[in-house]
Amino acid sequence: MNPIFNKQRSRAENNTDEVTIVGAGLGGLALARVLQVNGISVTIYEKDMSMHARTQGGQLDIHERDGQIALARAGLTHEFEEIMSKRSAASRVIDNNGNVILMELQFK
Repeated sequence: MNPIFNKQRSRAENNTDEVTIVGAGLGGLALARVLQVNGISVTIYEKDMSMHARTQGGQLDIHERDGQIALARAGLTHEFEEIMSKRSAASRVIDNNGNVILMELQFK
């Protein structure tokens, strides 16, 4: 694995805090950003060579009670609001074989 992110914003001249994160998924990247904002050196390791190495899919619901708090602490609320889907809800009914029987999208 290669380090894909290594950045330090020191809280003090003698800051020795360092964190290594394995995995550049949403959780790893959010944690890295929060640590970086708080002056902690972070290195992220990811097995995929690029973000295009495999298909990314699905939508993510970032709830007000947890995910949006994490984005605010990472200083990324504005960026999130700029790219978020304006869709308010999506529902699917799937059979035992994984076939979509019904999909409903509700827009604001």
